[in-house]
Amino acid sequence: MNAQAVKDKKKVIKLVNQKKNYFLYKNYNLYQSIIRYYSVLVRNPLSKKYRPKRIFLKFFLKNLTFLVRPLILKIISQKIDGIITVNTKYKMNLIEKIFENSGMKIGILTKDFNFKIPGKFHKIPKFLFTDKNLENNDFFLVNELNIYEKIYNFYNPKFSFSLEGDSYVDTLISEISKKRGIPHYCLQHGINHPFMINKNLKYQFKKYFYNFIYLSRSITHINFLRQKGLVKKFKIFKEKNKKINKSQKKNVIFCFSPLFEGTDDKRVIKAINFANETAKNYPNIKIFIRPHPNGSVDELIKKNLAKNENLIVDSANEVSLESAFKDCLVAIFFNGSSTIIDAIQNNTIPIIFHDNKWFNLSYLKKRKLALLSLNIKKCKFFLDQILKKEKLRNSYLKNIYKFNLSNFSYKNSKNIITIIKKKFK
Repeated sequence: MNAQAVKDKKKVIKLVNQKKNYFLYKNYNLYQSIIRYYSVLVRNPLSKKYRPKRIFLKFFLKNLTFLVRPLILKIISQKIDGIITVNTKYKMNLIEKIFENSGMKIGILTKDFNFKIPGKFHKIPKFLFTDKNLENNDFFLVNELNIYEKIYNFYNPKFSFSLEGDSYVDTLISEISKKRGIPHYCLQHGINHPFMINKNLKYQFKKYFYNFIYLSRSITHINFLRQKGLVKKFKIFKEKNKKINKSQKKNVIFCFSPLFEGTDDKRVIKAINFANETAKNYPNIKIFIRPHPNGSVDELIKKNLAKNENLIVDSANEVSLESAFKDCLVAIFFNGSSTIIDAIQNNTIPIIFHDNKWFNLSYLKKRKLALLSLNIKKCKFFLDQILKKEKLRNSYLKNIYKFNLSNFSYKNSKNIITIIKKKFK
């Protein structure tokens, strides 16, 4: 663990221990929720900065709730098969893709989410389930738990579903699901271990995957997590491996990590300058810029990105990773990221400007799946060689194809919807 992670861990432990009296509450174990809450605040001190301010609206809705709640709750349909938690448009897009033709009635429980929920899903009106009699002025996680408990009592879902699984909301709902005896599935958009080993606080400090039934495409990934004691329940789901269309793949994409997870302003600006130079040197290919969906690097990109016609900014909240990598031969990263594995799964060659502080990426280097270097000139030279030399390009693409075939194929796997329906029917 690097020095910053050690420092962060001490801060989190101090904050967590201040809430010892809430570790067990109403027969729920809130320890993991408390750790998750404080670890996010410590790792990302600007996490609140990018949340929309709705002080007046919240005040208005809260007071309206107590006046009209009984009437509204009588009108709302209680027929829901599953409840899914979502906090970004990016995650909502994934959920829509997975569940749009499932035939199931899905309730969406949102947090800090400003986008419209697709009509085929039911947005759960969380504000209707607040209760003055249950409010706790000392710790808002208790209020959150009480609200989610009332929601589950009202809808009586057959399953819960989370993306990522690393937020305090996910663990609160996991506790409720456990108590109610219903399955709680967890799907990560990116697969790291053992291909990338996280060194930061998020993975070394907490039992990351908790009580979920963990969904993964990779038995290699699952076996690693089981050996580490991080996963007990799991299902391998099926998804077709993507064939390489060499004639289609010619563009370059720069993928940006959020600030404060091994990335600072200087590193972001260095990545933007690299993108500007690449667009100038290769005017006949498209250079895509993909900011992190939390918005933390948006302003830096807006201020420093050149105006070249072949520089295109993609929205991570609108464009799926599959679509983003479809036409890209190379993906450039300035930190470790789960998106690196997404790039590889989509047959895109990663170039990683990497200092080895937050991630151990030696597996990727050993298998010749990516270039790792802290020398920017070496990164630029490798990009030039990949774009110009077919033999080198084909060598990396061949390694990537073999890697995907051996780690992301499982003959007895079913799709996610089949797995879920089999469990509750």
